[in-house]
Amino acid sequence: MYHEQTAKLREQRIQDYYDACAVQDWDLISAFLHPQVVFQVAGNEPTRSVEVLQPRVVKALAVTGVTEMTMTADQYIHDLNSDQCVAEITVRLKRENGKSYEGPGCAVFHFDEAGRIDSYHAYTDEGDFWS
Repeated sequence: MYHEQTAKLREQRIQDYYDACAVQDWDLISAFLHPQVVFQVAGNEPTRSVEVLQPRVVKALAVTGVTEMTMTADQYIHDLNSDQCVAEITVRLKRENGKSYEGPGCAVFHFDEAGRIDSYHAYTDEGDFWS
């Protein structure tokens, strides 16, 4: 029963985190993340704190004209003997210039003892969306 509860809590936490990201609610996003989170998307350099992450993301979205960014977790793989969970996700992106992307991705989450995300690594292939 404990493992089932842990899995459900992680799944809800992940989707709630993605929902906060979709509306760029940084107070809520920060509540899901360990202050020294290691955050990395694809092959980009990792960011190592919420304090650094927020301005980087806000600037990147503004510079690239992203008007929508949503992620939905479709399936989960839990390692219930550790702090890790992998989510298969659907990524949806739109830009001011009309470009859009919808496709699969994968995110690896590590949680701290308080249930916060202390490591996040996402892998997607958006093709030429960012150019």
